[in-house]
Amino acid sequence: AFGETVHNTQLDNKGMDFRTAAAGYQYGVRASALIIHAGKLLTYSHDGKYFVPGGAVQVGEHSADAVRREVREELGIDCTVRKLAFVGEHLFTVHGIPNHRIEFHYLVEVEPETVPITTCEEEHRYPCVWLPLDSLADYPLKPKFLVHKLPQWNGKLKHLATYE
Repeated sequence: AFGETVHNTQLDNKGMDFRTAAAGYQYGVRASALIIHAGKLLTYSHDGKYFVPGGAVQVGEHSADAVRREVREELGIDCTVRKLAFVGEHLFTVHGIPNHRIEFHYLVEVEPETVPITTCEEEHRYPCVWLPLDSLADYPLKPKFLVHKLPQWNGKLKHLATYE
């Protein structure tokens, strides 16, 4: 009822990925790590494409905490989340299913010498690859907007809406 006190309680779904399906779409919230060192972006290679570390935000989890967790899970190292660089709303299709994803892309620092040669993604290992920022257009990087927006990023939070 209006004016009634609502008490904060533990969410039963904590630990579940923030994903759902409705109206024929898959919806999700994702957070990624933009790890840049010596003019290069840390990615991993899979099926001829390049991806930045990251993954689904879990129910009850802040996006910055999700980035820390994902870097720990995928790279096995700790990181410092520095700054939210991009918020993206991405509409795309995978295997004929339309997707709508909200993404938080953070600048993240790691000790470069601790970066492994492979990443672990859902029990699979993929090679880590440092891509030069000045030639990202030469690589099939996902999400695509990073190819042009990251090298010219001015340090201010940028909102992007894309259709792929």
